[in-house]
Amino acid sequence: MNSAVSRPPVSVDRISIGSDRIVATLSVAHARFGLTSPRVMARVLERHPNLLHHTCINDEGDMFGAVADHTSIPHLIEHLAIDSQVNNGLHERRESPATFVGSSRWGGVNPDGSRNAQVEISFSDDRIAIRALNEAVALVNGILAKDSAS
Repeated sequence: MNSAVSRPPVSVDRISIGSDRIVATLSVAHARFGLTSPRVMARVLERHPNLLHHTCINDEGDMFGAVADHTSIPHLIEHLAIDSQVNNGLHERRESPATFVGSSRWGGVNPDGSRNAQVEISFSDDRIAIRALNEAVALVNGILAKDSAS
């Protein structure tokens, strides 16, 4: 059996915790899981309707919405984790929203065809950030698995 087929679309290989950010190494199992699409984003926005309004440094505008339907899956995971941190932090602590920043970039292609990516996300509580990252990966995996089965 091909390992890329039996693996989830995205997996978290490693998380490092710094003083103000987590750095996650992700593995994207196959090129078909590398980019978002309008269909994927429609499903994401059902759960995260504010995502398009995130400030985002990109070549097409100053909001994530400018690139959301054709950006890398690691970039989507970055924004989902930030959105979840804001939402979870507000719910758990009833605080005003903190400002979180993140970055994502592709790494190399592995011999099995998977591709690495690095996602960095700032935090005010590392436990909330790690949970938010894992929730983002789980959501994306569910959407990508259903999308590729269609």
